[in-house]
Amino acid sequence: MQHTELENLEMVSLFDLQPEPVMLLVPVFEGKESIKEIVVDFKVSYCNGAYCRLLNKTRDEIIGSSLLNAGFYTSNDPIKVYEQIKRVYATGLPHELNYRNSNLFYHIICSRHNNNVLIIGRDVTHRYQLDLENKKHAERYQSIINSSPDGILLLESIRNKDNEIEDFYISHCNAIGLRLARFPTDAAGKTLLQTLPHLTGAAQYNLHKQVVKTGEPVQFDTSFRNEKGEEYGWFMVSLQKMGDGVLSRFVDLTNKKKNEENAVYQANLVNSILDASFSSVFALKAVRDENDKIIDFTFLIVNERFAGIIGKDKEYLKGKSYLSTLKGAIENGLFHLKVKVIETGIPYRDEIYYKGNGVDGWFNISLTRLGKDGIVQSFTNITESKKDKERLRTIINTSHAGMFTLNPIWDESGELIDFKIGILNQAVADFFNKKAEDIIGVSASVQFPKYKQNGLFELYKNTFLKNTPHEIEFFTNENGEDSYFEVRTTRMNDELLVTFTNYTQLKKLQIQLQKSIRELERSNKSLEEFTSAASHDLKEPIRKINFFVNMLKSKFDKTEDTDPFNTFEKLETATRRMIRLVDDLLEYSHLSYVEPELETVDLNQILIRVQEDLELVIQEKKAIFETCKLPVIKGHNQQLLQLFQNLISNSLKYTAPDTPPIITIKTGQVNGSDIGNEAAVNQTYHLVQISDNGIGFDQKYAERIFNIFERLHGKHQYKGSGVGLSIARKVVENHHGFITAFSTPGEGATFKIYLPF
Repeated sequence: MQHTELENLEMVSLFDLQPEPVMLLVPVFEGKESIKEIVVDFKVSYCNGAYCRLLNKTRDEIIGSSLLNAGFYTSNDPIKVYEQIKRVYATGLPHELNYRNSNLFYHIICSRHNNNVLIIGRDVTHRYQLDLENKKHAERYQSIINSSPDGILLLESIRNKDNEIEDFYISHCNAIGLRLARFPTDAAGKTLLQTLPHLTGAAQYNLHKQVVKTGEPVQFDTSFRNEKGEEYGWFMVSLQKMGDGVLSRFVDLTNKKKNEENAVYQANLVNSILDASFSSVFALKAVRDENDKIIDFTFLIVNERFAGIIGKDKEYLKGKSYLSTLKGAIENGLFHLKVKVIETGIPYRDEIYYKGNGVDGWFNISLTRLGKDGIVQSFTNITESKKDKERLRTIINTSHAGMFTLNPIWDESGELIDFKIGILNQAVADFFNKKAEDIIGVSASVQFPKYKQNGLFELYKNTFLKNTPHEIEFFTNENGEDSYFEVRTTRMNDELLVTFTNYTQLKKLQIQLQKSIRELERSNKSLEEFTSAASHDLKEPIRKINFFVNMLKSKFDKTEDTDPFNTFEKLETATRRMIRLVDDLLEYSHLSYVEPELETVDLNQILIRVQEDLELVIQEKKAIFETCKLPVIKGHNQQLLQLFQNLISNSLKYTAPDTPPIITIKTGQVNGSDIGNEAAVNQTYHLVQISDNGIGFDQKYAERIFNIFERLHGKHQYKGSGVGLSIARKVVENHHGFITAFSTPGEGATFKIYLPF
């Protein structure tokens, strides 16, 4: 449609009066119309006054111009626009696009009208600028939220068809919140019960719903749990309604005092967060001169805590000059710190001392840039913490252990060649009998002239370069005096911490103790030799008595005089008992000395040897053995042989008349806690159980039978010295085990032996 044709329409005058730009494009074909039509361009057939004003051209300059070569696209790609309009013409489907000309933004609607393309634009510059401003505000709020020292969680209600809240959607959680709540990094986008299922039906979850329903904020102390429901800390939680959701702010109270005052919550999100913060927080905007240099700041946002510190109302402070309000900010360097953070974008965090505006103390300060010209500052009073550090330094200085730091010294090639002494405690100064200031900064090779020869330098170097802590015992001899130290080395960032303890006196006492032990061992050996010799000397006259009694006995005829013969029999029996008693005492005394080296002992072979040694008695009494496979253990072969021989001999000795002995041996494995002995709780034991069908004994004598020389039966009725079971207990104790006895008179006896694995 040509312009002249459009003018004939009644709508032309209406289009001319429209405030929105209107333009009509006609296609330009390649070749004649009789051949296949190929659109290669579009020409302007009509435009209204608004379009002329948009392009700042006359209607005659615009009408007839080419879409591709018009030259009035300032920011949009003409080829891209051409392709979009060409697609509208070809398909007949409308298309929308955004168009920018200088600082103006338009929303364009393209539609086919007969064989033309009608373009109508709408000025959206104001809406676009409003979106940009909202985006800046959102970035500012986000920066403030993320710079907050408290955990922050924004929750949106999820409602069912009955409009009841059934869960909350996690729309945002700041970095501190993720760490404190131990949320996964992808928590945003999930639901609260999906992330923490243990909250289902919990009282604190119901408080979230209550806040949304009533609009009343809630604050409470509670323990936090991870996704598994395990408690890991104690927190103060503040809940406040935000739209159809909840703003949850929480702070870790595990290692802090729970004496912070409740903050006043505001309807506005940023003010709510700041006013509820336990730190002092405020935001500033830079004020620049004509050379774009920052010369001051103005307050944008101030929380109640900061306003209270400087004694001003927070509403009063908004828009006020930073330098006029906080005089001395240039002198103490805080102003220049803020300028640097804005210019570099690098956040700042440190401990500073501040005095002024009624404030005097140490503070932990954090500075974060907000947008291009904004900055957020938060700070916490750490004066008491600083005092605690000073107290700790006092404690360190009163420690008997020496502590000092070393700073590395490098040569031109980057080789570590020495160390320089950094800070040190009073114990180090006292050790060198010098003042601390006379040692700080001195090279270690000067203060310790021999430390490169005695191995200390290599120790320090190795710890620093490999970042591997070491702990050694160090010996030195200065001026003929032996000294012993325990030295610990640890790398701390770019320094080396050395701690040493002088235990010379303790070491000398230990050496003296070891010497005394060796002397005691020699004394015990001499005593053992004496015992052996004494036992031999004791037995010698008994042997002679026995020998001469036998000679005299052989000269008498039993038929002539029986009284002397009976006397000699009694003498002979007594001497044999005395010899056996001396042998048993000697054997018992030998058990007091235990060989240090253990050997592998097969208890099955031990049992075979015992049966061989007692073969005649076993055959005589027609004894029956019921055994199982016994374990192989670590122990002393000869002692274990004595153990089994004494116990089996007892079973063969104390038998009922006319009853063949039956000896049953069982084995197993038990835990120490099942033995009933406190010393055995954390150990596992082999159990060897030896039972018989003999005469037994009263259970009340179960402990007495292990006492030396203890006999429950007459010596004429059953032979023995009363030492056998004492030897058995001594052997078991030498193997760090236990032995117990159980019996009922006439029903045999059972001995349980517990030997460690």
